[in-house]
Amino acid sequence: MTSGSELSLDCSVHLADSLEVPSDLEAESIESLVHFALGLEGQQGHWIVNIALVDEDEISRLHDRFLGDSAPTDIITFPHDEQNWHGGDIAICVPVAAEQGPEHGKTFIEELLFLVLHGLLHLSGRSDDTAERRADMLGRQQVVYDAWLAASR
Repeated sequence: MTSGSELSLDCSVHLADSLEVPSDLEAESIESLVHFALGLEGQQGHWIVNIALVDEDEISRLHDRFLGDSAPTDIITFPHDEQNWHGGDIAICVPVAAEQGPEHGKTFIEELLFLVLHGLLHLSGRSDDTAERRADMLGRQQVVYDAWLAASR
């Protein structure tokens, strides 16, 4: 984060009761990643980010209700841009992340964190509605993730 920028963050992470995630995945790590990424993206102001780690039934319900598709998906982002704050809600499907992580060459935790970044970039105004934008967004996710890892050591 650049010095002098003003960024405040309220970040909460919620886990559905029936889900299991690796014990070394800590809410503090997710919050650290969110704060780091917002700073790296040059975001300022007050941010509220809620992250829900959900099961396939919940993500399917959300996907159907808001996008008209009842199939499970990995992530859905609900941006808010209020007068006094920015941010929104991110729902990540844990079983889908666990399945697709190895397909992307990532561990389960890496995939979950990568999806947090994906949602956060959406909340920051980025879009992946075309193949080119998706490739750019995935590349940016990797840059931010690698920078966070290096800074966290």
